[in-house]
Amino acid sequence: MRTKVILSATLLIWSNLVAILAQTDGIRFEAASFEAALAKAQATNKYIFVDVYTEWCAPCKKLEKEVFTHPEVAYFFNQNFINLKINAEKGEGVEFSSVFDVNAYPCALFFSPDGKLVHRTVGYFEPQAFIENGKNALNTDRQIVTLNQKYENGDRSEQVLRNYAYALLAAGDIKASAIARELLQQLTPAKWHQPENWEFIQKMELDVNSPVFDYVAKNPQLFAPYEPEYSAYIHLVTGRAMFMAGRSQKVERLRLVKQVLKYYFPQDSAKYMARADFYFYTMGNHDEKKYAAAVRYLDNYCDDWQELNEMAWNYYEQEETQLQLQKALQWAEKSVQLHKTYQNLDTKAHLLYTLGQNEAAAATAREAITLGESAKMDVSMTRKLLLKITQPKK
Repeated sequence: MRTKVILSATLLIWSNLVAILAQTDGIRFEAASFEAALAKAQATNKYIFVDVYTEWCAPCKKLEKEVFTHPEVAYFFNQNFINLKINAEKGEGVEFSSVFDVNAYPCALFFSPDGKLVHRTVGYFEPQAFIENGKNALNTDRQIVTLNQKYENGDRSEQVLRNYAYALLAAGDIKASAIARELLQQLTPAKWHQPENWEFIQKMELDVNSPVFDYVAKNPQLFAPYEPEYSAYIHLVTGRAMFMAGRSQKVERLRLVKQVLKYYFPQDSAKYMARADFYFYTMGNHDEKKYAAAVRYLDNYCDDWQELNEMAWNYYEQEETQLQLQKALQWAEKSVQLHKTYQNLDTKAHLLYTLGQNEAAAATAREAITLGESAKMDVSMTRKLLLKITQPKK
């Protein structure tokens, strides 16, 4: 009997796997109006998923290409929903978007079988997160409309506040922060370092001036078990503060950010001051100070391969002086040393070519192409560069 049970379970797992892998065409979207989709949903007792998009929206295209075609995503949505795509700027999409207050894209709307809007998300999500959004839409404890009703009716339970904050975050609603702080205040600092609450803080509290960040920054010993996530969180929140100061281009705001950073991180103040100046002068019209700030930070303190690669590419695109291009090449090389990717190898190849180091540029370009193709990335730009290097115009 035991053998039969095990065999039956194994067959069930394999049958599910085969069904998932069979979803080669992606999510099956109805070629129909919303009213027709609603009639089908009522007849089959299924929820409706509506992808509201525009033709110019890059995240919409990325979602369609990388997520809607994913076998697990397709299997889940084809099993559980009547799926529909609506262009927000054409046909019924114009009125539809107005009625359901769609003003950011891509927007995923979820309706019950009787046509009531129960859930929404905004933006691009990776496949597993997108499936989770679909599951939340089917779960009355996690539907944003249901949670909003509970909150408006006075329910301030921990579960409702937590689920409501997450739902608002996924929907791109600015109320998420206020609800999150209401929950964290209710929990008190004594519970903030617990796993579930630490995960919540990382997603919900990104203000360097908040009491929550104050507690987290002042008590690293409580969060030490969560490394490297703890350091990444500190980097993210402080970086956001510096970015906001840079975007404002107000010297007083930069001074206040530096003051906060010195208070929290006196031993690493030089690093944080360099990073703050880097953000501020890079984002403004400060040609003389911009390069000096970049050199100081990227040479001495930066250990983020993406940041290094981005600046190296910026200097390549701006066709700076020979000295600055040499420095940009050093940043690209440092980025590669930290984490070799198609992107930073491509940047390095372009800089080498611009500096006249054709042999090294060709070798780096080939390596970039190999790495990019293995990750199924578009390597056409690097192929064009390699062709330019190996077959120069006469």
